[in-house]
Amino acid sequence: MTGPRTLFRHIFKDRAVDIDQMWICDQANKSFPHLFYSLGTWSYANALECDNTDGSATRTHCNIPDEKTTSFSGKYSTPYWNTKSPEIISPGPVPANASDSPPWNETPCIGLSFSYPNWDVDKLTYSGEHVEFSLRNHANNQSSRCSFERRDSSSEHWVTCDNSTQALFNEQTQQLHVNQTWQCSIKNYAEPITFNAFGNATLKLNCQQAGSCSAAHTVIKGSLTEPIEFTPNVAPKGVNYPGCLQNSESPSWEVTYLLWRETFRNNRNVGTVDAVFKNNANGVTISCSGQGEELNIIGSEDHERWWGCDLIEREAFPKYQIASKIKLNPVTRQFAISQPWWCNADRDASPAKFIGEGRIDVPFSCAWTNSSSTSPGSDTTCPISNSTGWNCTQTCTIGSTLLMPGFITNKTNLSSTEFVEPAPSGYSCTIGSVLSPKWRIPWSTLTPFWGSPLFPNATETLVSFNLQNMVLGGFAAAAHSDVGMTPLLPGSDPDRWFDCVDNVGKSVPTVLECQWQFDLKTGYFAIRQSWYCDDKDPEHP
Repeated sequence: MTGPRTLFRHIFKDRAVDIDQMWICDQANKSFPHLFYSLGTWSYANALECDNTDGSATRTHCNIPDEKTTSFSGKYSTPYWNTKSPEIISPGPVPANASDSPPWNETPCIGLSFSYPNWDVDKLTYSGEHVEFSLRNHANNQSSRCSFERRDSSSEHWVTCDNSTQALFNEQTQQLHVNQTWQCSIKNYAEPITFNAFGNATLKLNCQQAGSCSAAHTVIKGSLTEPIEFTPNVAPKGVNYPGCLQNSESPSWEVTYLLWRETFRNNRNVGTVDAVFKNNANGVTISCSGQGEELNIIGSEDHERWWGCDLIEREAFPKYQIASKIKLNPVTRQFAISQPWWCNADRDASPAKFIGEGRIDVPFSCAWTNSSSTSPGSDTTCPISNSTGWNCTQTCTIGSTLLMPGFITNKTNLSSTEFVEPAPSGYSCTIGSVLSPKWRIPWSTLTPFWGSPLFPNATETLVSFNLQNMVLGGFAAAAHSDVGMTPLLPGSDPDRWFDCVDNVGKSVPTVLECQWQFDLKTGYFAIRQSWYCDDKDPEHP
């Protein structure tokens, strides 16, 4: 037997001592030793002898003579740990005192820097060998003045405008290149966040006389290199879809999935509908569902009820949420869609908001099913009048995609600048991922099943917890048993990574890979997770 591991706790008010002890017996099988864990309490109140022979009025000396010590029995038990809600913070720029919530699309600096690292170029002139222009950063609204000799800015050499800005002007291609660094401060962050971006644009030059030219107002769109490399392409969902304005005048939807189910039992007649459809004007696909008596042929007289679709919980542009509705009449079997959407300017047409509807008579394919446990038989026809004593369900589906024609109920023309760098608001997956990746494990429990006299080799450890990525929302519930997590055994492998796909719970659709690692002996817990964000460039997540 190896030496036991012992923990004790002195309970002064009860004059008692708690003893927790674990030991291993390996005489029968040294490769797979037996583990035991016992908990016992000994009360020493009757064995304690005290005196104050030293004359002290404030101190009493107490001891327990050897002859008064007694043996006591313990009970075998399974150790159980119920932790609080620990937080796991990824290495990086996240400060220890950062807010629990990830940084949002704060303006004027953070949100705009991740969305529009662009510049306005104004008052550009060059005469002879001299080039001069003003530069305004859209992200922080700061302006710079750039002035240099043209011979210092050839097609291959950058010049320094100030301590944060560089420029290059190519006379042959008439392109102006800009490279700039700036910083944004965030509440509770000790250090500001540094951004760097570069971009270029071809100037429209106006040369009044030889050697003297100017350029009209020009916008340069930038690409970030810090704190992450990517080119933002930010806009509300669907507004820049090709042909959005033209196709919206005669809208249509593609219904790729439609499931209608109605159930009858004891006059509790209900129905459900699930649908997936795409708006052909803006290219956006929506999932919808509804449940109620109105979707049953005899459940309710209100068969024209609209069912609202769930909105995206974390939307970068809440103002432009596509709040769709669906309707299914179980009597006429007509399916309808009502939906708002927006389109950006196209050529000479201004941006616009549309509200449209579509309707179609659905050629459902249906089948009846009965409850074989209570009905006359699973293959028995299920007339509605005889369905009061057992479950009777009709399930209807579509065999192929339906093209639903529609019409516009309202159109509102918008300002020409409606979608010119609209200020992002609310949640940003990209910003949270770059600046504040954090995980929380609420209601976590760690339960190792160690041995007992009846099951001395039940050494697998069960780990259960809810993993919540603070950036993505949602959670994944984990419940995994493995001997590799049990310390002190030959099979212990604290370096092993476990896949989250082995677990059960609510999945987060943007997660690509998830693994976790746990060492019960030291309490070390680690997460390795990859995911994608599409709020700053939906076409290139």
